[in-house]
Amino acid sequence: MYVDDLIGKGLELSVILELFFYLSASTVPLSFPLALLIGSIITYGELGEHYELVALKSAGISLQRFMMPLLIVSMFFSGLTYYFSDNVLPYTNLKFRQILTSIVKKKPALNIREGMIYQEIDGYNILVGKKDADNQTIHDIKIWDKTRATTSVSNVLAANKGFMKVTPDERYLIFELYDGWQYEEMRHNDPKERKKHQHMRTHFQEYQLAMNLGAFGFSETNEERYKTRPKMMSIDLLVDMIDSLEFKETTIPKQALQQSRTVLTFLKDTTFMADKVTEYDEEWLTCIQLMKQKKRDNIFKKALDNTNTMYKNGQWAASRYKSSQQKIVRYYLAWYDKYAMAFSCILLFLVGASMGAIIRKGGLGMPMVVGILFFMTYFVLMTSGKKMAEENAISAFTGTWMATFILLPVAIFLMYQAVNDSSLLSLDSYKRFFRRLVPKKKAQKRL
Repeated sequence: MYVDDLIGKGLELSVILELFFYLSASTVPLSFPLALLIGSIITYGELGEHYELVALKSAGISLQRFMMPLLIVSMFFSGLTYYFSDNVLPYTNLKFRQILTSIVKKKPALNIREGMIYQEIDGYNILVGKKDADNQTIHDIKIWDKTRATTSVSNVLAANKGFMKVTPDERYLIFELYDGWQYEEMRHNDPKERKKHQHMRTHFQEYQLAMNLGAFGFSETNEERYKTRPKMMSIDLLVDMIDSLEFKETTIPKQALQQSRTVLTFLKDTTFMADKVTEYDEEWLTCIQLMKQKKRDNIFKKALDNTNTMYKNGQWAASRYKSSQQKIVRYYLAWYDKYAMAFSCILLFLVGASMGAIIRKGGLGMPMVVGILFFMTYFVLMTSGKKMAEENAISAFTGTWMATFILLPVAIFLMYQAVNDSSLLSLDSYKRFFRRLVPKKKAQKRL
């Protein structure tokens, strides 16, 4: 995912290793449940294969009692997952994003790609039609210079060919442009002059532009920029953020009503009732018909303008409300996910122990395959639930816990089968079943 941002940046090995270290921390909350699932399947499968579970049951020790010590271990890992997700993971996610952003910004000349507007340098937008393999020769260049906003509305440079290079101290990015034009739209203090849209066009054979890259050396980006993202927050911070966002959401309808009152003045009257309008609609229509055509047209034009304004205000309020809901859902998902991942350690242990006792096969063969398939099922259900919650198809709580709600009955069913020595998933029982069928078929052929 990030190889394009890392190659060719001249980064120190320690920076890359630090980045991978913080990235690897994000896999820990998934690693614990997967390890408990596969480990319990292998362990109980090995015990079942060597008939040690049978010996334990014959000694009067039930499967539930024998599972209790490892269940306590899984609870410990569940608490460890919760602590890691709530305290360590927000910090590692923040540091990873901080370092990655600093890496992406280092040597921006290498990040300028063909056909894409580059906006990482403050005050400039850069569009390159084609870039040669040397990463210096460029063609069909357009540069929007916004650093001269005090003297002009816009300043655009367009050239057929050019070269770009970074100074040895990496403080400036130099563009040498050839055979191009400079378009500069003039700013006027007089409003009447602004309507003329005056601009100045200058042709040049060679033009040199220096962009300051003082902020583009490798330096850790300000953490405040990312601290408010859901993955960078603990549960306490998530709860505070959700309360703040929900309070802001309640103000959106009030703001929409306030804006409507500036357009429809009758809404300022608190005693106004909409049903009263129909009582006098014929009188209003009669009065309008008696007016002169010009005045009547002005009334209808003003009514149409007010209607369009109300419609746009309604669209704006609806868009803000929808965006606010989606943002709140993301914070709820991050909050509930910390608990769901912790509980998944216990859930997948129960599934793995039950399946191992039923399969009665140890080693890294069949148990590993069954464990990975079951974990993939859990992961797909968990991801699908979050996606549906983000689209407001289901609630954030249901989306986060959907995988648990579906697989918990499966875990209880498998536990019941394991306690009662079921041969539901035992390959040996199926082999014996088919072996019993083979002699009968041979006997039938002889007759």
